[in-house]
Amino acid sequence: MKFLGLKFSMLILSLPGALAGAPLTNEVNDPFALELLSRLSEQSGNVVFSPLSIETCLALAYGGARGETGSQIAATLQRSDNTGIHQEFAASLRAVKETGNPGCQFTIANAAWLERDYPFVETYLGLLRDQYQASLNVFPPITDDKQAALVRTQIDDWVSSQTRGKIVQITRPDLPGINTRMMLFDAVYFKGAWATPFDKSMHWRSSFLLDSGQSVEVPSLCSEDTLRLAEDNEIQTLEIPYRSNQISMVIVLPKNRGRLSEIENHLRTQPIGRLCSAGSPQLVRLTLPKFRLTSEIDLKIPLMAMGIKNAFAEGADFSGISKRGGLFIEAMIHKSDLDMNEEGTEAATATGLYLGDGVPPVIPKVFNPDHPFLFLVIHKSTGSILFLGRVSDPTTPNLTINRMQKVTERLR
Repeated sequence: MKFLGLKFSMLILSLPGALAGAPLTNEVNDPFALELLSRLSEQSGNVVFSPLSIETCLALAYGGARGETGSQIAATLQRSDNTGIHQEFAASLRAVKETGNPGCQFTIANAAWLERDYPFVETYLGLLRDQYQASLNVFPPITDDKQAALVRTQIDDWVSSQTRGKIVQITRPDLPGINTRMMLFDAVYFKGAWATPFDKSMHWRSSFLLDSGQSVEVPSLCSEDTLRLAEDNEIQTLEIPYRSNQISMVIVLPKNRGRLSEIENHLRTQPIGRLCSAGSPQLVRLTLPKFRLTSEIDLKIPLMAMGIKNAFAEGADFSGISKRGGLFIEAMIHKSDLDMNEEGTEAATATGLYLGDGVPPVIPKVFNPDHPFLFLVIHKSTGSILFLGRVSDPTTPNLTINRMQKVTERLR
């Protein structure tokens, strides 16, 4: 019997395509998802997002992108730059939507909000309706805060309804604004019961080792069951099936503590399905921390770093959406909420992409003195330095009279 105590940093993946008792397909691989995870993991802490939702929303925008703007979106999604991308997404979405059964609820919905009387290309609206089953909604030109608030309420109500109230807001106080012409949204809801539920009467607590080296006690789930386990010299992967025969949670656990970022990079070249399919059903004693993760992610900077640059700037080519020109992505916002407990997993996510034709906001440069630095107080017209110093530790004064006396004595 294998003992798998999940007490360290974990990468959690929910993957469709696993048949009950059968290994995951080798084709389970999403370079875009793992690249985005790498970008988001540059900041420490928990991360949760839905690659399916983000990629779908980008595909909606790609349908109207032309020239280099479209090529950059396709390249970042790691898809061919042609109209076949829409048939591919449509087929995937249809397959995922058919997942639902008594033990698994899964819904995905798309919607667009269009400014009234704006000259949209009819074939693009047809693409949204026919390939993505997107509902098309109209809003009046926004001229004041009151109008903007009404539109925000309509959008947030739609998102809340599609996510069973888990995501209640995808708009921001500044979005939509007076220059917003179109908004694209994707919403996903998932509730899956474990194939073998954990015992709710057992109140386990186990230790979890943080990256800092500190150990914390966390409420945990414990079971002994036959599960598909794979391992090599670096990692263990464990597949925990839901009652649906098409969805599993896969946990990827580094064998060496503190190496999660290395494993994340490893997964960018090694398909997760190939890793898992190398395993076999084994009797496993599992200790798994319960967790709930929420996130709100502004996708603009990470997506630009991944290669989608033109779409967020003046000169973006979305002439497939409107021949008027000038459209660019004002913002792209993503929210997720995932709760994993004894019964299963409930999760929801929403992505909003805002297209406008004003002047793109300037991305501020980051200046963050979070390590020792020098400072000067100067008189600008004379160049006199009034004060000069070095900050090595902002929490304590660094030099005392007594220390100065000792320094002077040593110099004599």
